[in-house]
Amino acid sequence: MNIDPMTAMVLANALYFQGFWPSEFDVKKTTDHDFSLLDGKIVSVPTMVKKDHYFQAKKNNIQMVGLPYRDSQLEMIILMPEDPKKFQDFVRTLNTESIASLVSEQVSSEFMLLLPKFSISSSYSDLKSTLQALGIKKVFEPDAELKKINDKVPLLLSKVLQKAVIQVDEKGTKAAAVTAGIMLTRAVLENIVQINRPFVFAIYDQKTHQIPFIGQVVNPLK
Repeated sequence: MNIDPMTAMVLANALYFQGFWPSEFDVKKTTDHDFSLLDGKIVSVPTMVKKDHYFQAKKNNIQMVGLPYRDSQLEMIILMPEDPKKFQDFVRTLNTESIASLVSEQVSSEFMLLLPKFSISSSYSDLKSTLQALGIKKVFEPDAELKKINDKVPLLLSKVLQKAVIQVDEKGTKAAAVTAGIMLTRAVLENIVQINRPFVFAIYDQKTHQIPFIGQVVNPLK
């Protein structure tokens, strides 16, 4: 975090989530399975295996799997295009509405799920331009109206930073994100679904339809 003599204040907002599967994957059954990368190469990744009741849906060649969390209205959803070559195009078309549309068609059924373990950490050094593109501009300008924070010293927002971490394993999901503002399976085969190529994951609130965390996995090893 870049702090200099002109920095008057740092505002930090933290979001933390820890969800457990209704019944854990058996660690002893986690073994290496093939995973297809975007360039067609195959890597061997630690993959969890469990037969249970999950959600699933399929629409426009997109396979969706939903894993509910214990005692929660939240679920982790996995979105996987049939064609890995079209993954990036698929990601560009994703939005809240398209995800909600898929989730609305999910049905609960019992099947064997093969899901790679993965851990992701991402950092954004400055989200200023992104926020400005969304229309949040005045807070970054000299005439920013921040008098309720300090009515004696003129303030403006100079930079917005974010770091997010998510880990998915046999027990469930751990996710955390901190934002700081500085003032200045190809298909279902019988009863088996294997997540074995690039996919999008999201933590989805079934009641509010909000998505507090979303990301993509193109290589579970990295």
